[in-house]
Amino acid sequence: MNYEAIYITHLPSFYKVNIFNEISKNHRILVIYIGKHSIQRNSDFVDRNMEFDYLFLQECEFEKINKIKSIYKLIFILKNINFKKIIVGGWDLPHFWVALIFSKFFKKYSKKATIIESSIIESKLTTIKLIAKKIFLSFNDSIICAGGGSHRELILKINKNKKIFIANGVGIPNIFYIDNRNNTYNPKKGSFLYIGRISDEKNIQLLINAFRELKFELNIIGGKLNKNYPSNIHFLEYIDNNELPNIIKKHIALILPSKSEPWGLVVDEALLCGVGVIASSNVGSTEELITPYKSGIIFKNDDIDDLKNAIAIMNNQYVYFHNNALKIDFNQRYKNMKEAYLLNE
Repeated sequence: MNYEAIYITHLPSFYKVNIFNEISKNHRILVIYIGKHSIQRNSDFVDRNMEFDYLFLQECEFEKINKIKSIYKLIFILKNINFKKIIVGGWDLPHFWVALIFSKFFKKYSKKATIIESSIIESKLTTIKLIAKKIFLSFNDSIICAGGGSHRELILKINKNKKIFIANGVGIPNIFYIDNRNNTYNPKKGSFLYIGRISDEKNIQLLINAFRELKFELNIIGGKLNKNYPSNIHFLEYIDNNELPNIIKKHIALILPSKSEPWGLVVDEALLCGVGVIASSNVGSTEELITPYKSGIIFKNDDIDDLKNAIAIMNNQYVYFHNNALKIDFNQRYKNMKEAYLLNE
């Protein structure tokens, strides 16, 4: 077997499958998934038709992977196929280390790269971590930087000598394939939306506290907290990804208040629907998707007064942010992502 590129990544997450499908239209690639499902994710997170060659190291939940057996299988696969480029989806698993080291010494003429989705914002580089990452990057020829400035800054802090390809994102949302922009946008004024997991780093409590005082409507998709909340705060049932565009467009803005968010794919999803975004300063995509297009408002991380001010401004000026969101050329952005994932100039 001969492949132009091999990608090794955690799971067949829908946004990764979408970018691999785009690449496979003109290039022969193989994607090696470490696991097939995840205990922490809904079924539609990994439910997407794959139009390229792919393999699972083990067909079970990612959290239950046998590391030794899966690494042995990975080595066997790499040994018996030919490829020009090998691109691993991070630096957090031993599989990525093994793949790059194996390729360096046994597939010497292959190009080696890593997709880095961490940013300088949330990364804590202790001395040990810094040394480990320096060693890891020494096995790379190039780095695919998923995002922009904050991701590039992290890489440059570790190693200034690597070629960096800016991907401007972590993948392609399903919403990209649905015609959202020409549809009527007539949201309910004073209605805001949060989409995501209910976890500490998402800073949901800050969001809820803000809406306790402002009395605007807040709809939360992604889970429920076992507490009593005011009548203006609603926890919606699970929504299928295909239904998200219609849900998003019923609101004047999406809010992402995260304490830590390397990118934030829901920002892409909202803007693809022509809906403005309010995001914390710790959301990695703000520099690429909000600041240059004036498509939303960035508030100071964990500052409730700044968040409330942003909500008030958005409620009065959401049409302005809507119009700016429509100006973003996502077709070109995802075309550039495809080139970055192929390590093309």
